[in-house]
Amino acid sequence: MIVLFVGGHLVLVHSITGQIDVLKSALVFMAIFLFFFKMRLYDEIKDYDLDCEINPTRPLPRGLLNLTDMKKGIFACIALELILFSTLGVNAIFSLVFAILYSLLMYKEFFIPKLIRPHLTTYAVVHTVVTVPMGLSIFSAMTGKLPWLMENSYYQFVLCSWFVFNIFEFGRKTFTTAEERNAVESYSKIFTRYGAVALVISMSLLSLYMLFKIQNGLSYAQLILSVILAMIGIVFSIKNKEKLGKIYRGFSSGYIILFYILFIIEINLGLLL
Repeated sequence: MIVLFVGGHLVLVHSITGQIDVLKSALVFMAIFLFFFKMRLYDEIKDYDLDCEINPTRPLPRGLLNLTDMKKGIFACIALELILFSTLGVNAIFSLVFAILYSLLMYKEFFIPKLIRPHLTTYAVVHTVVTVPMGLSIFSAMTGKLPWLMENSYYQFVLCSWFVFNIFEFGRKTFTTAEERNAVESYSKIFTRYGAVALVISMSLLSLYMLFKIQNGLSYAQLILSVILAMIGIVFSIKNKEKLGKIYRGFSSGYIILFYILFIIEINLGLLL
């Protein structure tokens, strides 16, 4: 998924500038891989108490690693990210530092954990939005531009990515009645299955709109992808069967991969599928 995430950004740069630097691309990929890995470490630390109760097989509850190991890993990731981006220019470093600072705010849960933790949707969107500064740092590294000097298409794409990541987040935490667990929050608990599916469909429509702005036309392949997601979601909402729940969550998770694959193909071919 990380390869596709970075690849989507790179092909957009190539379509706009007409060129792409292979070495820069490799450095950007390594830095973004570390960024995602670092956020995984954040989650391990933040979820430690809950994991001890409901996911005791994870590394921290099992004692395979401790909190100090995780924090050392976070520090190492940040240092390596900065070293990699330091070769890509001052503007790239500036953009990455902003993304890192925002991610650290996420790690600290914006210093108001008791306020935002009970609100699952708010908690999710202020975390998934980190894909926006991440995306802008990729564009800055590849173009040498500061974020506020970039073309509109770059902003439209990072928003599109945010919406697609929300589909992944909302979809994977939506369950049938039988699948709900007392200690685990879900969007189906908050909004009902119908509301949770509607939330995912709205994110899909917003991503389609951003793509339309970028490509100056409607991608029928992306539209079909969204229609399939909506149809599976609606049937799942009505039927309330575990098998359909698994299919819905699987397709919601796979949507992000299919989205980037289709985007990369369309941009490389220079046409809408």
